[in-house]
Amino acid sequence: METRAAAGPKWLGACAQVIAENDQFCRGILVLGLDAPMEELTRSLTAAAACPIVRGFAVGRTIFASAAQAWLSGQISDEAAIEDIAGRFRALVQVWSSARDPRLDRPERSAN
Repeated sequence: METRAAAGPKWLGACAQVIAENDQFCRGILVLGLDAPMEELTRSLTAAAACPIVRGFAVGRTIFASAAQAWLSGQISDEAAIEDIAGRFRALVQVWSSARDPRLDRPERSAN
C-alpha cells in the first residue's frame, strides 16, 4: 500500500472524494481486514486512522482464523484460543486508538 505523509494511502483520498461528490448521506467507511496478516493490517490501520472518512475497522478473520484452525484441530485449548483471539483484537484496538486523533470522531449529522 502506498502512503502519503499524514494523508494516508492514495485510495483513501480517492474514496473520500468519490463519497463527497456522490453520496451526501455517507457517514464514513470501515477498513476491512480481508484475512491480512497482523503486520500488514497494523500498517493499514495506522494510515487509515489519519483519514476522517474512515470510522473504524472490521477484521474478523485476522483476529480469529489462526486460533480457530488450531483449536478445531485440537492443537490448542479453549482458553488458549480465547487468549489468542482477545490478544489480537486488543492489539488492533491499541493500534487504532494510538493512531486516531479523537477530534476525527465527532458525530456528524446526515444531510437530512
